[in-house]
Amino acid sequence: MADSRRNAAYDMITQRYLERDGDRVLFRFAVNDTAVFDVLTTDVELERCRAFLRQELSDDVEEVRMGGFGPFDVILNRGADDVSMQILVSIPLNSSVFVGDQCVGAYLQRADLLEALDKAGPWPSAPRSREGKSPS
Repeated sequence: MADSRRNAAYDMITQRYLERDGDRVLFRFAVNDTAVFDVLTTDVELERCRAFLRQELSDDVEEVRMGGFGPFDVILNRGADDVSMQILVSIPLNSSVFVGDQCVGAYLQRADLLEALDKAGPWPSAPRSREGKSPS
């Protein structure tokens, strides 16, 4: 697949919403006020994402699990330029006709995503709370 976004501006997180229920965290965020991601996750996974976002580009780790969307993993993937990040939900097609997986995602600036996660804290033992505006 050609990267048509290479010279385009990155998507922006314009709204975020956080809700806690025990160990579960629902992290919702809107991208450009048009696309919404609902990621069911944990404080441990979100802390792992924050650490991943703070790391310099390396060949060791290129992606980390952010949480889930139903039965599917939500993956945080580092872009080739160390500025961009991709949040992807990838679903195997299990088909001999099509190549690859079925996928939906967004291209974000690393600093923008880290700021959204930092504002969603404190970590890891925060009480159940709601923060920000609901993207729905």
